Amino acid sequence: MFEPQKIFIGIIDFFAILLPGALLVLLVRDEAAKRFFDHGFYYPGGTKGWLIFGGASYLLGHFVFLIGSLTLDRIYDLLRKPTYQEQIKRLAKGKRLSFLPFRYVSRLFFKDNADGPVTRATGIKEFYLDPIEASSSINTFQWSKARLTFDQSEASATVQRFEADSKFFRSLVILCLITLALVGSEWIYNSGKVVWVALPVLAFAFWRYVDQRFKATNQAYWYVIALEGKQESALRKESVPVGPSHGGGVVFRQRNNRVEYLLVEAKKVAGEWVLPKGHVEPGEKITETAVREVREETGVWARVKAPLKQETFLVDGKTIIVEFFLMEAVEGRLDRFVSNLEYRRSRLFRRWIEYERRERIWRELKQAINEAKYDETQSLLELADKNRRKLTPVSRS
Repeated sequence: MFEPQKIFIGIIDFFAILLPGALLVLLVRDEAAKRFFDHGFYYPGGTKGWLIFGGASYLLGHFVFLIGSLTLDRIYDLLRKPTYQEQIKRLAKGKRLSFLPFRYVSRLFFKDNADGPVTRATGIKEFYLDPIEASSSINTFQWSKARLTFDQSEASATVQRFEADSKFFRSLVILCLITLALVGSEWIYNSGKVVWVALPVLAFAFWRYVDQRFKATNQAYWYVIALEGKQESALRKESVPVGPSHGGGVVFRQRNNRVEYLLVEAKKVAGEWVLPKGHVEPGEKITETAVREVREETGVWARVKAPLKQETFLVDGKTIIVEFFLMEAVEGRLDRFVSNLEYRRSRLFRRWIEYERRERIWRELKQAINEAKYDETQSLLELADKNRRKLTPVSRS
């Protein structure tokens, strides 16, 4: 059957190799002819010239394509590592934050919820492949594409179209880098004009490559998630695990030889100070919930140090179980400066925009206990301080 989408994808894949190779041949053709032919400038015309041009373009295009897959794909993975969700996972494991500039470069390309679809799709993949011990043998994107190939050919073609576009712009980025590397040499004429053309094309092509690759992966995840939600699968009938429905943290920091604890204003009662906590999202570990809720409610990044205890609360007539963790604020000076700016901005525009982050205070243990209204909060603060002392080595003079 005639399938226009597959023809379009094939054309894009072909030009992702041929077009960058052809542009590279045009840039270096004359100088290459002078260098490799003893009798000076030589480049045949007619059919022979076109055959040489096409063959050289195809060959160099494959080299450009290979360099792009080995370099830019790794750069893309590095950009994905400092995302918001990845920072939550790092802190939930007790690690530190990624370097701040890397995080802000990542935020230029990816939103805070960028990892949501892959997390859900990974959970679906593991559900089906764990029983045959094959979950680690294929990554989530490749599994999603394979499943769409079997179940939804049109959806698979859409993903392949985004993927083909990303490959084209990936090769274009490498071509621009090669061109800039040759600037100033005899291979490139009118170097000044070439730079003014290559630099903006490089920036646009790289941005477009990241955008199209992100769309390709996310589109595959969205299709798999929608497909799973549409059908009555065993995954939907799986029983909900019994355990804590909420996660929270008792956060401390050490400043000027003082230990302070973090309290946040209650959502519904002004002037009532509580510990940050929130509901566990699907596919989320309880430690990740604690990190995420502390960040969302207070604007503070904190890493998990140790489990504390479970507490039972009555909220709006419902009983909820919250697991609390001892957590340490890990923000450096620059992180604190940026966090304070965001916090003040949220307070300034609170009248017009509804923000999740609420009033927060840092207090030493006795002051924090006095500020806390509930007995459970007070006992958790005391327990956290006791556990913190066990974790913190005693300095000997």
